[in-house]
Amino acid sequence: MGVKMKKTWLSYLLWLLFTAQSLVLSAVYFSAADMFFGKSGEYAAVILACLLFAAAVCIWFLGHKAAGIWTGKLLEEEHAKKMLECFLVMCLFAAAILYRIQLRRMSVPEISKYYDMATIKSTGGVPEIAHGASYCYTVILSAVLSFSGNRAAAGVLLQIVLQLLSLLLLYFGVKQLTGRIEALCAMAVMAFWPVYASHIYYLTPESFYFFLYVLGLLGIGLCRKANEEKGRKKERYAGLLLAGIYTGVMGYLDILGWTLLFFSIGICMGESVEGEKGAGKSVVWQILFCLLGSLAGFLGCMAMDAGASGSSLWEIWETWTDAVPLSGVFRFPSAPGGSLAAGTVLCFCSMLGAVGFWFHREQKQDMWILYLLAATVLDMASAGTFTYKIFIASGWAVLAGIGINSMRKCGKSKKALKVTVPDIVLEDMDRIEEETDGKPKVQLIENPLPLPKKHVRREMEYDRIVEYDKMKFDIEVDETDDFDI
Repeated sequence: MGVKMKKTWLSYLLWLLFTAQSLVLSAVYFSAADMFFGKSGEYAAVILACLLFAAAVCIWFLGHKAAGIWTGKLLEEEHAKKMLECFLVMCLFAAAILYRIQLRRMSVPEISKYYDMATIKSTGGVPEIAHGASYCYTVILSAVLSFSGNRAAAGVLLQIVLQLLSLLLLYFGVKQLTGRIEALCAMAVMAFWPVYASHIYYLTPESFYFFLYVLGLLGIGLCRKANEEKGRKKERYAGLLLAGIYTGVMGYLDILGWTLLFFSIGICMGESVEGEKGAGKSVVWQILFCLLGSLAGFLGCMAMDAGASGSSLWEIWETWTDAVPLSGVFRFPSAPGGSLAAGTVLCFCSMLGAVGFWFHREQKQDMWILYLLAATVLDMASAGTFTYKIFIASGWAVLAGIGINSMRKCGKSKKALKVTVPDIVLEDMDRIEEETDGKPKVQLIENPLPLPKKHVRREMEYDRIVEYDKMKFDIEVDETDDFDI
């Protein structure tokens, strides 16, 4: 399950960048533990990062060899897999609810500028904000506060609901795009990751925008179903067009929304189009539909904003570019988490994917590496209060799941071809004709026995001519005659 693509030159380049990023971040984690390192902590951190990668290589080979033993015969059945999957998802979701309830009791929410703007006042409604995602979140927060009397606890409840819904959407979206194990790993990490869970205290739009983003992932994942089935071209193009429109809207709300194009283009170039006639042309048209939809969604949002504010499209464009939270100075990229142990484990699992990349003909990590790199660059250049740490953590979580799943032994997949009954019959008839034509023909000899002569009817001639009246040989019998003598 999941989108699988053939390896290209871009795949190897992305692998190199991702491996380097994993090594750098693991070195950062080790260097942060000053209690273990002295003045030579930086060099020791680099050495430990290299040793961690070497350990990932060894663990990958051991896990790959033991994969068949660990799974057992029970997990080979599809029903058992689904039952175990449902059980794990319900357990993770319930644990996430309890964890956030416990966090809610441990601290109080921090009052942010979004809360101040969202509070119901006599002066008016929500002020205009150039950043689209921040404005939408402030409007929703204001609506929630209107029912609770401007209590900050209502904002915390909104954050919890958004996070719980995001976990479910993340699971189903990643499952459609990448696979079952990757989805479980991503849900487990994001359910308990401190960077994400602690956002229930901060009334900021990151959790809201992450909810919208994973909703887009699920929509693109549903488009993949139509994309992998033949004979559903209308549904395929319509789904990609809608996904493109949603991407344009998300790109208008925040620049990170444009990274949804990585996943839309990924499902277009995946294994679903192989085997069709004119597959290359079909991929080009699908990507074109997706790009046109993105442009239409972005321009549509600009037109709606211009109509509501009374500004021109050029002024709206300048406002959007000014609202992009980027600065001219790049800072060091954020790590996937603040905990040393948890961050190291996440980097280690991601390194497993870097190792398994070389032992599989197909890969499904390109679009996630592109997403992670884009989120990392935006976080490095971010100048506003809107950060991308949640998105970076989700990217690392999915890549860690890909690394764990890469240790499985995957057999050769054979695609079932739909063949009609007349084709099968014609195939068999042609095969019989070929077999008949290949045999030598039998040569018959002439029959040595005499053949029967043709019968000629003889005409009888007599000297006496019988009168016609005497030629009646049929004797008429009375019906009442009982032949009694």
